[in-house]
Amino acid sequence: MFLSNVCYAQDRIYLYDSNQVIEAKIVEISDDDVLYKMFNNLNGPDYRISTSKVAVIEFENGTKQFFKTEETGPYVFYDNEYLGYWNGHFYRGHRRLSQKEISDAIGYSLYGSKYRKAMNQYTYGVLLTISGAITVSLTTALACINNDHNNDPAFQDPFFKKRDNTVGVIIGYVVGAACLGSGIPLWIKGNKGLNEIADDFNRNQKSSSQKDMSLILGKTSSGFGLALNF
Repeated sequence: MFLSNVCYAQDRIYLYDSNQVIEAKIVEISDDDVLYKMFNNLNGPDYRISTSKVAVIEFENGTKQFFKTEETGPYVFYDNEYLGYWNGHFYRGHRRLSQKEISDAIGYSLYGSKYRKAMNQYTYGVLLTISGAITVSLTTALACINNDHNNDPAFQDPFFKKRDNTVGVIIGYVVGAACLGSGIPLWIKGNKGLNEIADDFNRNQKSSSQKDMSLILGKTSSGFGLALNF
């Protein structure tokens, strides 16, 4: 007899600070712990794990629940929602994600040091670039004002006439150029790293929704037939 009505599906539990992925069938999720059965032993005992140790649960229907601290609660992401990145901000659908949400749900749970490194590069790059631009602009403005005063016959203040601001102008330009020279590359690197995280996240979302479906011919609980795995 040819059968195709036997289906197998599984949930996946991703843990903090571990590469281990528990293939399971979730029984219950409470505020304090997750109750589950091992997928390879569904008739066996129930297991319990604290939610503080769980980073992400990926359910069989494609839904992913990200666990956070109790103050802010868990977030649920769906596979059909594209994770976008633009100019230092992540977007899920049309909603811009908060920095806390990104740090807890994506940065710490999935990408760890890669996210923190890219975010630090972006933040320091922006700060240094802005500081450098302001320093160069102020130095240029002060140099122009000083030059105009010195060349103005009506301006006869002997104190300011005798002051030489060349050293100060040079220092201002050097500091500004140093900030720009270090800030712009950091900005670019951080921006690129964060964009790569979004692209990788979307690729993983897409592949995880496709790679788990297969049709296998073999023994089933009702005899010999087709088993659909997803």
